[in-house]
Amino acid sequence: MKFRYNIIIVFLTFSLISASATVINGKVAVLVNDGTNFKIMLQVNTDSESSKMGGATFVMKYDTTHLAFPDSPIEGTDYTFSNFNLGYYDTATVTQPVKGELWLNIDLTSDNHGTLVQMDPGWTNLVVLTFTSSQVVSNDLVSWKTNSRFWHVYDEDNTSSWGKGSFGMVTVINENNTSADPFTYSLSQNFPNPFNPATMIQYNVPERSIVKLTVYNIIGEEVRVLAEGEKEAGFYTVNFKANDLPSGVYIYRLNAGSFVETRKMILLK
Repeated sequence: MKFRYNIIIVFLTFSLISASATVINGKVAVLVNDGTNFKIMLQVNTDSESSKMGGATFVMKYDTTHLAFPDSPIEGTDYTFSNFNLGYYDTATVTQPVKGELWLNIDLTSDNHGTLVQMDPGWTNLVVLTFTSSQVVSNDLVSWKTNSRFWHVYDEDNTSSWGKGSFGMVTVINENNTSADPFTYSLSQNFPNPFNPATMIQYNVPERSIVKLTVYNIIGEEVRVLAEGEKEAGFYTVNFKANDLPSGVYIYRLNAGSFVETRKMILLK
């Protein structure tokens, strides 16, 4: 009996170790920052492999002196959850139990399917939050509150906890663009524009796609390939450095599946 008891202890220890194997990361992407609206997209991924997430409560905090968010937020107006990648959930809501602190509550369905979270470097879109502001605010006024005791992310069994990885501060990916839609293909205007010598280009793919982002000079010669290959669904930002190029008008084009879009940018040295 003593030998069998030891076997049980070893099995339980192994189960506890393996239960925390999944590590989740998060980032915040700015979709709109125009002095009236401050709209952000929250995205998550896992460290080692794509895994199914069960119920979860993510906690965010924001600066109430610069941003406003209603005490009783309305779905579709103040927040919009993504249709999680291959996910099944009963409800997903945003609440504000304490001013300046938002809880993202995700309830698993009764059949415990879970929702697939992509592996790094892919990202799974989580939710879009829309704040109001009286001025163009800095992008560090919203952040993940990973030290909250209410923060919980579970595996698809809705019991095993996921570990916390890297949760980045806000990253500007689409300044002053009110047309950003996480559920459609898009190519945004580079920022800043004109630029010298570097600028950021943001694009979105709503599903796994073969992507090519190319820069041409004004006479149609290819000067740089900025992104190429298969990409998971999500927003992407590319930093285009033009130190070696002369001033002038350049064209950049995104091919993603059947989607093709072209925009112009100006390099001024």
